[in-house]
Amino acid sequence: MMVLISALLGGTGIICLLYRKSFLGFLIGTQLLVLGASSMIVSIGVSSKVIDQGYLFGFFIVLGSVAQLIIGFALAVRLFYLKNRTGMDELRSLKH
Repeated sequence: MMVLISALLGGTGIICLLYRKSFLGFLIGTQLLVLGASSMIVSIGVSSKVIDQGYLFGFFIVLGSVAQLIIGFALAVRLFYLKNRTGMDELRSLKH
């Protein structure tokens, strides 16, 4: 049952990544995808009786995704400060 919920979270993240045009929607889709993957790893670790390794891998995946989320939201705030929009097309103009 937990594997099905993890797959639904990952699928929702992929759909959000494909159809959202704003940067914040992209970040939310990425976090849903990472949450689905980490819960899948934890549930597979629990079902295969290797509980500690599943929790450890899930913890490091979530830790990395939180760091990515913090950097992404900082970039979104900066983008909104400069352009008053948070679209994906405006990210290319930050390089110049």
